[in-house]
Amino acid sequence: MPDDFIPFSPPLIGRAEIDEVVDTLESGWLTTGPKTERFEGLVRDYVGAKYAVAVNSCTAALHLALVVLGIGPEHAVICPTYTFASTGHVICHTGATPVFVDSEDKTFNLDVEKLKNILQRDCRETRAGLVHKKSGKKVKAVLPVHYGGQPCDLDEIMGLADKYNLHVVEDAAHALGTEYKGRRIGTIGHITCFSFYATKNLTTGEGGMLVTDNEEWAEKARVLSMYGISDARRIWKRYAPKGSWVYDIKYLGFKYNMMDIQAALGLHQLARLDDFIEARAKHAAIYLDAFADLHQIRCPHVVEDARHCWHLFPILVDNDLLQVHRDEIIEILKAKNIGTSVLFQPLHLHSYYQEAWGTKEGDFPVAEDVFSRIINLPVSPALTEEGANRVARAIWEVVVEHRR
Repeated sequence: MPDDFIPFSPPLIGRAEIDEVVDTLESGWLTTGPKTERFEGLVRDYVGAKYAVAVNSCTAALHLALVVLGIGPEHAVICPTYTFASTGHVICHTGATPVFVDSEDKTFNLDVEKLKNILQRDCRETRAGLVHKKSGKKVKAVLPVHYGGQPCDLDEIMGLADKYNLHVVEDAAHALGTEYKGRRIGTIGHITCFSFYATKNLTTGEGGMLVTDNEEWAEKARVLSMYGISDARRIWKRYAPKGSWVYDIKYLGFKYNMMDIQAALGLHQLARLDDFIEARAKHAAIYLDAFADLHQIRCPHVVEDARHCWHLFPILVDNDLLQVHRDEIIEILKAKNIGTSVLFQPLHLHSYYQEAWGTKEGDFPVAEDVFSRIINLPVSPALTEEGANRVARAIWEVVVEHRR
C-alpha cells in the first residue's frame, strides 16, 4: 500500500539465507566453524586481499587491527571526527590518544589537506618518529572512514603514510564493494575493516571482517579474536572425532569470533552483494534526477574514477532557504511514513570525548555544519522503485511547502 511505512535501511533476506541458517541449526554446530571459514575465503577473494579474519563486529576488527599494529598508550592515532563511536572508541580502548581531523566539504570524508596540516604543523619529526606536539604521543596510524560507501582520497593518504611511516587502517564499515581507481577497498590500506551489521550492504545481523595482505597481522588477529588461543583457525575442530582438547593461550586475547549462524547469512548475502549495490545505485539515480533542480538541498558529490557502493544517500538541507530546520523535516517525513537517519553526530561533540580529550563545539566546523544539515534517505535494496519515487515526492513537497 502507498501509505505503508518506508523504513530507513531494512535488510533484504532471501530464501537461500534462511535455508542456510536452518541447515546450520540442524547441523548441531552453531559457533565458529566450517561456514565461517568458507565465508572468510569468499570475502577475501571478493575483495582481492590475501587474508581475511571473520569477527563479531567491525568494531572488533578495528580494535584487533590497532592491537596487532602494537598501538598503545604511548601512541596517537588520527581519525575523522565525523564518524560513528566505534572509530574513536577503539583508539581509546588501546590507551592511545585520538587526534581528530575535520571533514572534506563535498564527500564528508577525512579532509586530506587538514590531515597534512596536522602532520606538518601539529607534529614534529624526531628520531623515534612523528610526535604529536599537544599530546606528546608518537603518531602511529591514520584511521580514515569511507563515509556512506564513497572512497577517501587514498592516494594522498597512503602517500602521507609512506612519508611519515604511518599505518593506514581503513574503517570500511560502509564500503564493501566500493572501488577506488580500479581497486576494491580492502586492497589499498595496510588493514581494512568491514561491517556486516543489520543495516549494511551485506548483513550477518552482527559481524565484521578484517582483511590484509600481511600474514603475520592476520594470524595474530585470528588468535586474538579467540581468547589468544594458539592455532585459533582449528580450535573449532577440538570436538570432532579426531580433535584434541589440548590448547595454549599465546596472548591476552578477546572473544571476538564470528558464529556459523552469522556466516550462513553472509554466504548468500555476498553472492547477491553486487545486485544489492546495483539496486542502491538505481535508487540513488532516482533521487539525483528528482532533486537536480532543488537548490534548497544538496545531493551527494560523487568522486570520479571510483565505484560508490551507495550505502548511504545523504542530502544537505539549506537552512537559509527553508522555513523549517533539518530536525523538523525529519519529523515531517516520519509523518509521511518515511524513515530517515542522520549519521553521525561528530565525536568531538559527545560528552565522553569532551571530558576525556578537551574537545568542544567549534573545533571542527565542516563536520559540525554537515551534522546540522544532513538527512540520509532510504536506499536499501528492499526499497522498491515506487518507494524511492514516493520518497522523492515527499522531499519535493517539503521543499515547495516550506521554501522561503
